[in-house]
Amino acid sequence: MISVRDLKRETGLKKNVSLELRFKEIEGYKILSPVFIDIEIENLGMGFKVKGIYVVTIELQCRRCLILFPYELKGEIDEIYTTQKERYMIKKLLTMDELSTFNFNGEEINIKESIRQNIIVSIPPYPLCKFDCKGLCPICGENWNYNECEHLNEIDKSEFEENPFYKIYLNLMKKDAKPPKRNINKKK
Repeated sequence: MISVRDLKRETGLKKNVSLELRFKEIEGYKILSPVFIDIEIENLGMGFKVKGIYVVTIELQCRRCLILFPYELKGEIDEIYTTQKERYMIKKLLTMDELSTFNFNGEEINIKESIRQNIIVSIPPYPLCKFDCKGLCPICGENWNYNECEHLNEIDKSEFEENPFYKIYLNLMKKDAKPPKRNINKKK
């Protein structure tokens, strides 16, 4: 809870706040560190604008090799807190500003739900423990990042070569892979 009593006196007043929030987990993701937050709160007259950044370390599972690894999330906060509930309840289509609007009562605002939502949408959908993760052997499950198994040479490459994305995958795994050139058709 952040007190906004001192900001209520006059429109345009601002104050900076640094704080830590603690979560054990969010949507099944283990939170490894406190959420460090630096924000600026501004009185807009009809409410308060909260803008700033947050940093937190969470535990993710690699999509290729399935190991758990720490991942540092950095994100921005840009929210509005208002007491004017009716104005936003009537409309069916909301603007981006209205989507990031939270209601509050009294002289304190609680940014915990806003931070939780921002963390959820910032989690990468396909996390990798490292860019060049080699994954697991599909036969024995050996983690190829640490050991090569006897199946590495036995795997039928034709299975992969039939997949048109396999060649793209091989190119991406090369250390000095260059992005593909785009053919842009020029209008004549």
